[in-house]
Amino acid sequence: PGPGLAIRILGEITKEKVRILQEVDHIFISSLREHNLYDDVWQAGAMLLPVQSVGVMGDERTY
Repeated sequence: PGPGLAIRILGEITKEKVRILQEVDHIFISSLREHNLYDDVWQAGAMLLPVQSVGVMGDERTY
């Protein structure tokens, strides 16, 4: 990436991941604008990370 660019999807890039990231980015930027913070933030954006959350149900892990 060059100036002003960032890696925003880690791992395999798929149409579904791009769609999710576009939706999340829209929500995030809209929220900044709604709270009059957009012009005060130097950089803002969402990133999609290949992380699985872990929970416990009974005696077993769930992902």
